[in-house]
Amino acid sequence: MSTATLPKDPCASAVDRDWFEARPKRTLRLRLRLPAEFAASTHVLVVKLSPGDRMRVPLTPQGPAAYVESMMSNAPVAPLVEKGLAATLGRVMPEVSTLNRRWRPR
Repeated sequence: MSTATLPKDPCASAVDRDWFEARPKRTLRLRLRLPAEFAASTHVLVVKLSPGDRMRVPLTPQGPAAYVESMMSNAPVAPLVEKGLAATLGRVMPEVSTLNRRWRPR
């Protein structure tokens, strides 16, 4: 699914903006989807592209509930979580890792 076709949800945007403002060192976030977004998924992977610029990717994580829960960390700094979420992003959006190997969220 192209990011151009993703629905815009002002509530989700505000929730994600507030979350990243409280954790400026984080670039990736996995959260439960809000009721108005992405009906076919259970979670949303939010990528901070630059301050104030985010991309939301619908996803339904597979695996033990404890692992999925650990990926939803609210810690201000979480390098292992970020590494796991970056790997997930590369699997969900292969063009990110194959077309531009230098791409990194800021």
